[in-house]
Amino acid sequence: MSVAWYNSRVSSRNPDWVQRRKTARRPVNLTAAILAEDGRAMICECTMADVSEDGTKLIVEQPATIPESFVLVLSRGARILRKCTVRWRSDTAIGVQFVRD
Repeated sequence: MSVAWYNSRVSSRNPDWVQRRKTARRPVNLTAAILAEDGRAMICECTMADVSEDGTKLIVEQPATIPESFVLVLSRGARILRKCTVRWRSDTAIGVQFVRD
């Protein structure tokens, strides 16, 4: 089942524009860390703004410096990790999709 809603944050789009996602996103405000794809070197800290079963929106200081693929650490002690790929970038955030093994 798809979740659809109007995206009011994008004023340049037609008012009838509808975004479709497989799962709904829910707002969160969690600190996380972005690691290199091999999981060794830390690239930066970030804030998870919202999350769904399939991905998340991350607030980062320099979105252009984040690699296309990386590991997201969701907990202190690195117990919860998610492999991610970048789907979109803005001036302050990136949208990522969780990679299923």
